[in-house]
Amino acid sequence: MPLTHGNDLMLGVDARNRPIRMSADQRSRHLYVVGGTGMGKSRLMTSLIQQDIDQWLLSRSGLMLIDLHGELYQQVMGWLTEERIVYRERPIVPIDLTQPEHVVGYNILRPRQGPSATAIDALVEAIAYAQGQDSAQETPRFKRVAGAALHALAVQGMGITEIFDVLAPENRPLRERLVQHLPRAAADGLRWLDSLPAKELSGATESTLNRVHQFLSNPNIARMLGQTKSSFDFLTAMEEGAIVLVNLANAGNQVSKSDARMMATTLLADVWTAASERGKTKIRGQSPKPFYLYLDEFQHFITPTIAESLDEARGFGLHLTMANQFPSQLSGEGARGQNLLNSVRSNVQSKVIMGLPDPDEYMPLAKWLFMGEVDVHKVKHEIYTRSVIGETETTRTVITTGESFTDTDGGSTSESRGTTAGGGSSRGNATARSYGEYRDDDERFSFIEQGNPDDQPFRWNKTETESGGDSESWGESDSTTDTSSWSVARGTSRSVATTPFIEREWGMQQSSRTYQSVDEQLVEMGQRIFRLLPRQAIIRLQGETRSRAMTTLPVPDAFVSPSTQEAFRLRCLQRLSFVLPQADADAAIEARRNWAERLTAPPQEEPQEFTNRRRMKTREE
Repeated sequence: MPLTHGNDLMLGVDARNRPIRMSADQRSRHLYVVGGTGMGKSRLMTSLIQQDIDQWLLSRSGLMLIDLHGELYQQVMGWLTEERIVYRERPIVPIDLTQPEHVVGYNILRPRQGPSATAIDALVEAIAYAQGQDSAQETPRFKRVAGAALHALAVQGMGITEIFDVLAPENRPLRERLVQHLPRAAADGLRWLDSLPAKELSGATESTLNRVHQFLSNPNIARMLGQTKSSFDFLTAMEEGAIVLVNLANAGNQVSKSDARMMATTLLADVWTAASERGKTKIRGQSPKPFYLYLDEFQHFITPTIAESLDEARGFGLHLTMANQFPSQLSGEGARGQNLLNSVRSNVQSKVIMGLPDPDEYMPLAKWLFMGEVDVHKVKHEIYTRSVIGETETTRTVITTGESFTDTDGGSTSESRGTTAGGGSSRGNATARSYGEYRDDDERFSFIEQGNPDDQPFRWNKTETESGGDSESWGESDSTTDTSSWSVARGTSRSVATTPFIEREWGMQQSSRTYQSVDEQLVEMGQRIFRLLPRQAIIRLQGETRSRAMTTLPVPDAFVSPSTQEAFRLRCLQRLSFVLPQADADAAIEARRNWAERLTAPPQEEPQEFTNRRRMKTREE
């Protein structure tokens, strides 16, 4: 079954409980994890390391964890101990300076595939950085002297613990002997030392001796770095996929903080050198096999040279996961810290942000995470008023109805009284004529026609009458009248008319609008970081334009006793050829104590054979 090129990771789940994965290709652009105390950063790192170890059979990709505090180291070792039946065959290299009984030999001056000058320059840079310089260029004398001395030791197959012999003012003969086997630049450095007067020579070497002495004064570190016969080698570790777990905690006062930072800086510089030696050669179109670096509190030991070269690490197969508590820990280291912060911003393209309590901490992160989500047209306030928003000409039918009601009630009383008296006399004459015609007895008398009596007198009858009379009358009347009346009147009316009409459409019309500034939006987004609970995070992976909310996977504590975990660690060490008991490690260093005397001792003349001397004497005679 062919090996996979690197490992994918499951970082956690989203709000719908869907898995959030990080591909092997995304990991090659590095990952930055930041979160305050108790927010779950170490548990997340533990989960990622567990997944890499679990996928080892599929990819054979190795890893190295550098832990200055020891918590992460203990979590991983506890888990491995609990699951030792499953993972006991993995190539685990536990380096725990709090346990000095067994020494992991690590000669940083060991022979290499590439030029030793490259590794020595990286070591000098690491020592200078651990001592507070941004670069060895700031201390040119230290760079020159330390570089020459370390180069001489590497050529002679010695360890860094012998540097005190090389730089001792009284060891001029040793330096004269060493320059015979050195490249010109290193040889010139030692010759320059020997050209100085005794007082100036002490001042020239004092800086280098003080720096190295501070590093090697810890016996645990001196034993580890002083082994020359067998040594852990990072190039081999990367090729074989070793799982290197380094605990640099100061538990039991075995290692000081400054020693731990120096050791971490040295390890990281060495693995970078080994990756550079491996080069960027592609096999079947793929870059070198990935080697994953987990660096907790990395700001204390990542050199500016490495920080500036993070973009190149992908080509060497180094994929970094870097974690710390606060972004200000990066910029708080002065100019070099600001350079480191800028490098993380630019070259670490995947970020996991967990809860942070301080706006000064999470606001810079908000710009990293959410700048692609800022909407310059996002409305802040809108004011609407009711007004006419349109008119339509139409007609309306007007119907008018009316109704009237009248109720009238009235009454009246009238009284009248009167007396009447009168008298009179009258006289009159009357003459009447009538015309008639007489016929036979059986016929009636009848008036046939009107005629003139003078012409036909026999047909007219004349009658004359005369009358007269007197009269007198008297009367009296008295009357009373009462009247009352009541009337009700009702009336209704209705009219219909069609008239033209303008119909108005009313609505809410915007009267003003203001937009939310970029800074205001970033403040709101930053508050999302502030409100995060433990195990909650906001992430944005390489190639994504929008952030996502995430909940990390639960990582339970391992239920193993300290003795069981220690037994598992010893079993891992017993399989490694470069691990020695403490007594053997001390003996190996002691065996080289007189190396300078042996190197500078004049060669012994081989005795000539007796017969040969005899013959020579005979000839002289």
